Amino acid sequence: MSTPATGPTPGERFAHLWATCAPRVQAYAMRHVDPDTAQEVVSETFLVAWRRLEHVPGEPMPWLIVVARNEAFYDKERPYLDKIEVVVYPDVSAEASALISGDTDLIT
Repeated sequence: MSTPATGPTPGERFAHLWATCAPRVQAYAMRHVDPDTAQEVVSETFLVAWRRLEHVPGEPMPWLIVVARNEAFYDKERPYLDKIEVVVYPDVSAEASALISGDTDLIT
């Protein structure tokens, strides 16, 4: 009677993921944010990876980079940035009226 082949444990898989991918995720984060924030981005990225380990694909780097990007650019202190509304005014005078009245902000 043979025993079925088993793969790595979740802990082993995560350790391998960290060892092989953390330096590249760190490098990505360092290009986009300050060093302290970069370390936080890496930590949060791998926390997400641990929580969703069964969803991490066989080639994990693209998935990890997307998670890191989301961590780097989502400011938890300013969640209102997720609710930006784009308004297109029919003409310049309508836009000017909205700006003057404070009903809208101009983002350039």
